[in-house]
Amino acid sequence: MTGHKRHPQTTGGRTTRATANRKRGKVDEKTDSISGSEHEQPLKDGAYKVTLESIERRDTSRGEGRLREWRFRTDEHGTEVVGWTPRRYPSRRSKAYLWATALNPAVGTRRCFGPSDVVGRTCVLVVQSFKRLDGGGKYKILKVKPSAE
Repeated sequence: MTGHKRHPQTTGGRTTRATANRKRGKVDEKTDSISGSEHEQPLKDGAYKVTLESIERRDTSRGEGRLREWRFRTDEHGTEVVGWTPRRYPSRRSKAYLWATALNPAVGTRRCFGPSDVVGRTCVLVVQSFKRLDGGGKYKILKVKPSAE
């Protein structure tokens, strides 16, 4: 088995690759699911008015800064919802571009945008909730829509 790295498995109490990456501050770029804190009120499936608190670069197992972490907070419940997009958004159909234009329609007239264009703005998130394997709550952002305001 020269030249091959064995990936940690989930059996026998060993650390999984995803767990090891989370401990190093890395995330799995294949997921768009997000989780809330155990101290926050759990959300049910539905639409929620939220405010974008931050956008930060996050490392993945494939390299540094490959993802953007979008941290939203529900206005009514105070629950944090975190979504992920690829760092690059070359298309007007990309998730990052669609989310940014829902937060700030003026982004639609420009080729690029920065965190200052969208952080602190409100929108409506459509989320789906489900249980994680460890019993905690988990959410998936289905859609980001402009706020009615």
